[in-house]
Amino acid sequence: MFLSLTLLAERIHFAHSQLYIHETIPKRYLDLMFYPPPAPLQFSPDILYIVRGIPHLPAGGAQPPGLICIVGEDAFSQAKDRVLELSCNCLLIACALPMEEIFNEIHSRILFLRRQIEIFKTAVYTQQSLQRLIEMIYDIMGNPAYLVDSSFKVLAIDRGHDMRELSAAWRRLEDEGYLPFDLVSNLISSGELCSMESEERAVIVHSRYFYVPFINYNLTQGGKIKGHLFIAGMKKTISPGELGLAEYLGDYVLELLQKSSRFQNERGDYYEHFMRDLFSGRLTEPDKIRQQMASLGARPEEYFTVAVLHTSAEHGLSDERIASQMERCSGAKPVFYQDKIAVLFKHGKKPDTAALERGMGQISTGLDCEIGISDTFQGFYDLHTYYLQAEWALTCPSFLKGTAGHPMIRYYEKYAVGHILYIFSKNEHSKSLILPGLSDLYRYDRKNHTELLRTLHVYLLHERSSIITSRLLHIHRNTLAYRIDKILDLCGFALDDPAVRQRLLLSLEAIDILGDTF
Repeated sequence: MFLSLTLLAERIHFAHSQLYIHETIPKRYLDLMFYPPPAPLQFSPDILYIVRGIPHLPAGGAQPPGLICIVGEDAFSQAKDRVLELSCNCLLIACALPMEEIFNEIHSRILFLRRQIEIFKTAVYTQQSLQRLIEMIYDIMGNPAYLVDSSFKVLAIDRGHDMRELSAAWRRLEDEGYLPFDLVSNLISSGELCSMESEERAVIVHSRYFYVPFINYNLTQGGKIKGHLFIAGMKKTISPGELGLAEYLGDYVLELLQKSSRFQNERGDYYEHFMRDLFSGRLTEPDKIRQQMASLGARPEEYFTVAVLHTSAEHGLSDERIASQMERCSGAKPVFYQDKIAVLFKHGKKPDTAALERGMGQISTGLDCEIGISDTFQGFYDLHTYYLQAEWALTCPSFLKGTAGHPMIRYYEKYAVGHILYIFSKNEHSKSLILPGLSDLYRYDRKNHTELLRTLHVYLLHERSSIITSRLLHIHRNTLAYRIDKILDLCGFALDDPAVRQRLLLSLEAIDILGDTF
């Protein structure tokens, strides 16, 4: 049952009419009938009865659950006083239209809303998408709806109606896929969030942090809030009569959330949007970071590592399964961020890199994931820097032209020099880094289809070991000796000088990045 007198009064429109509601006990109704019913004094508990004038109800006898009383415009004031004497709920309407026309208008409103509700309930029973339900809520409520989980991660959002210009806060919810931590922090510190989450019924929230009032209905299961249904008053003003309707719809949304496991993703209250703000660099206030990390059991003196993952294009496993596997690896808690999965590992007082490598190896092999891993660092105030490290390790092989193969697990320490040079290569003077003489070697290779440049690079990377270099290049040691002699003949490098070797390595890494622009 979903139709209250208040909601009905808000949805019917008669020209030059006046309305007054006298409600002794809040009730909801399903349909409309003329008063009195066919069998005198037998009233259905979910039916509204419509009558001309104010009926005389027998004292101590059966009472209708609700009345709609129609009076003339000149009798409205006197009728209001009489309505107060009734022991049942009453909607008083002053209108000059014929009774049948008034009945048809009200009944058509009830039928229309009932049809909308039945379609909505069918969508729940057939387990259609949350996105579909949210779009249907707009049709029923006349305002856009937003569904978030307990950490304010968006589960579904109304994208069919563009209301973005009306509120920066709602726009951030839509653009970023979660309510950012700074906004949640403001809601917490102001007491607004505590007030919202203490309500057992739907309420209209007038927040200082949102442009428009909105309905908040806490989706609660077993005494714990699983999420929130927001209905923002962007298209039309929210009315008190819509609160009961929001609760009715919200309960069905919660039913779908409970039925479908794909919506039961919990990482802890506020964890996801907090970690996103850390990874993005938006959250920099040490006190807020320390307070939230402490609630997650993390201390500044501990060691951490950031990993960033994504699956191969051919693999059919869902990101949720990968996230679930990550949660079982060293107690890590994954976050979906920028179309990837970002994970923060905690090592305690002593970094356990060996355990991390074993765990990452199992996940990479079992789930066919590519993984970028940052340096291990102490403290958690600059996670943005280490997220960038892990992201670079994951994505940089596509930038480095000379990278041999794409390993599934990539440690930033092996790609740090490439990162530095890639950043430097954006500068117009980047070619000045290249050691003179290498350009002659580069041109010789292109003209004669040789691999002297690559030979020199592998030779220096492995500290001039002839055995390792010849094995990696799949050539005989005599062939390697010939190539090194040819390189020295062309360029005359003093390879016994450590400074020259270091400069050559940097130059060769830069050539990999600059490629044909060298």
